Amino acid sequence: MKTVITAILLSALIALVTIHPRQAEAIADPPLPREVCQEFGVQDCIDLTESSVNAQYHDLNGDGTKELVFVYGEGSCGSQYHVFSLAKSLKWVNIGGWCGCDDKIFRVRRSSHNGYRDIETCGTSGFFDGQKYVGRRQ
Repeated sequence: MKTVITAILLSALIALVTIHPRQAEAIADPPLPREVCQEFGVQDCIDLTESSVNAQYHDLNGDGTKELVFVYGEGSCGSQYHVFSLAKSLKWVNIGGWCGCDDKIFRVRRSSHNGYRDIETCGTSGFFDGQKYVGRRQ
């Protein structure tokens, strides 16, 4: 009996040791949805994870479905803030973005424009113009 328990424990330990570090990381830090990765030319979504882009899910328009807000890419104007919505086809679609400050921090506000909540960043915030999110100086 002792030999059987030892063998089971040994095989469990071997299984834990053989997990590739990137697999363990992917479990703890999920990648963004495939459509989002593809829009940015990232074929391996494991390289575009929720924590690496400060991704947050919020119901921005009160319809019960959470939109995806995240920071990815930088330009001469600062970090790029993006908003994606889950369409009825169950595909993620880009509903706008803007250039904001480099600290990569944002906050969804209680205020709204055209039925979508405002997203505050320092300097420039995201507002829904009726068709997409755009940046506007505060």
